Amino acid sequence: MLLAPPAVLDEAAAKLAPDAHAEVGKVGVGVAVRDGAPKPDVSSAEALKAGVRGAESLIFNQASTGVYVEGLLQKLGLWDEAKGKTTRYPDGAAVMEHLIRGKGAEVGFGAITEIMLYRGKGLTFVGPLPAEVQNHTRYAAAALAGAPNPEGARAFVRFLGSPEAKALLVANGVE
Repeated sequence: MLLAPPAVLDEAAAKLAPDAHAEVGKVGVGVAVRDGAPKPDVSSAEALKAGVRGAESLIFNQASTGVYVEGLLQKLGLWDEAKGKTTRYPDGAAVMEHLIRGKGAEVGFGAITEIMLYRGKGLTFVGPLPAEVQNHTRYAAAALAGAPNPEGARAFVRFLGSPEAKALLVANGVE
């Protein structure tokens, strides 16, 4: 089974079962802080700007989410001010671990699904980026044409498109 953005599924179409596809949902960028740390207001782009300015440090990854966040900070006219207090890690897990062990008013950015993995482990999900500056990655699923258990793969893909799966996905940050 392949779970990826639709463009990746399109590129792999020759290796996928033509009758087993499902739209899974989309994942946005979220804001996180260590439990007990001050929470920035993320209700609007202007509020987010104030939160970025008020943060002692900003933490995000070097992958696609971090590339988007850096571009957003540039678009909002904050990058020159923010880059000196920014720490970047290769992946989201390292970002979340840094935030949990951190101190002061640190603000982290990451995929909402990744932030949700750290709930109850010392991390607070502040909220998604404001709608006017949000970025989503869409995901779809497909069974591989040569799957060792083709009917099981098809059944799992069908499940991912079901209301039951959607409820689980939404509870964990997938829209």
